[in-house]
Amino acid sequence: FKIIRENCKDTICIDGIRYRIYTDGGIASVWDADLLETTESSYSVTIPSVISYNGVAYPVSEIDNRAFANCEAMTEITIPSSITSIGDRPFYGYNLTSVTVQRSIPIYINENTFPGCENATLYVPYGCKALYEADEYWNRFGEIIEYGEEGDINSDGVITVGDISTQVNVLLQRNADDPGRFNTIAGDMNNDGQITIADVTKLVNKILGKE
Repeated sequence: FKIIRENCKDTICIDGIRYRIYTDGGIASVWDADLLETTESSYSVTIPSVISYNGVAYPVSEIDNRAFANCEAMTEITIPSSITSIGDRPFYGYNLTSVTVQRSIPIYINENTFPGCENATLYVPYGCKALYEADEYWNRFGEIIEYGEEGDINSDGVITVGDISTQVNVLLQRNADDPGRFNTIAGDMNNDGQITIADVTKLVNKILGKE
């Protein structure tokens, strides 16, 4: 699988990662990360879900072909839920030991996406382990571990008022075009298979320490 997209408006470098800006689609992609290489023996990377360019926010939705190739000292990476596609051999020549994904539904990858992942640990959102274990390629990681807890619908490892806001948006079906963006399993506080006002109330009480 290879990402081929036209109409790149510009590129921008933030914290050692270069991004392509596509103003026509209103998105950004991770282009390359060669500037991340330092004299350190190892380092971790967290891809942001949104970057700003000329005062406009662009969701980071793609990782381009070979974006992190040759980042040999990178041992850990966190991939936000905004990422919906990963190109060909993005981590070729890497030494990853830990991959954290914030997306509740596995996106498509192949055997070239995470070479050597048998020696790495995959961290997935609360309640989503079975989905990743059932995937032909995600299940090749040496170990799959869930993080977070009930109520952590943003899959960022903490429960805040931001989770309430997201829960309300899901309730109002404002993310219907991308169901994997948020962890509705964690947001379903009543475990009845849907998010309702009762779940929002329960999450508010949990944050207030009433449960």
